[in-house]
Amino acid sequence: MFAATPEDGTVEFEYSDAGFCNGGRHEGISRWRHAHAFRLAVEGRNLDRYLRAHHAELLPRVRYIKVDAEGFDLTILGTLDRLIAERRPFIKAEVYKHTGRERRECLFDFLAAHGYAVHHFDGEARYRGERLERSDVMRWAHYDVFCDPGTEAPRAGTAASRAVAAAPVS
Repeated sequence: MFAATPEDGTVEFEYSDAGFCNGGRHEGISRWRHAHAFRLAVEGRNLDRYLRAHHAELLPRVRYIKVDAEGFDLTILGTLDRLIAERRPFIKAEVYKHTGRERRECLFDFLAAHGYAVHHFDGEARYRGERLERSDVMRWAHYDVFCDPGTEAPRAGTAASRAVAAAPVS
C-alpha cells in the first residue's frame, strides 16, 4: 500500500488519532490549526506511472476517480493529469476546510481546464448539485465536488498542468 504523490519516495502524514485512521498531508497548515499531532512515514508513489507500469490493461476501464485527501486533492489529481485527459472519468474531490482561496481556485481551474462541469456534491442521492463557478469556491467551509466530463472538449492541453504548478501549498 502507498500514498499517491507527485514523486516516488517517503512522505510524512499527520493523523488526528494514535490509530492512524484519519490523516494526510497538511503542508503549509499550522499543526495547531489542523490538529493532527500523530506522525507516520508513508511510502509515496506517482500513481499515473505506477498504474501504467503495473496495470496498463485496466486503464481503459477507468470511469470514476474519488479523492479525499485533506487538502492534498489537487496534488493527487495533478499526478493523474494524463489519465484524466485520456479517459475523462467522473471525479469526486474534497474541498478541505483549511484550504485557502488560491488553492481552491487552482483546483477549480484544473478541473475546468480538462473541460469538466464542476458541481456541488449534495449527497449520495444527488451527485450533481448546483453547478459551480470559480467565484463559488469559498461559499462553504468544507465540501465535496462532483465533476462531470460531459461532452465539452478540454481547454488548452497544458492548462491543467499549469493550474497544479501554480497552486500554493496551502
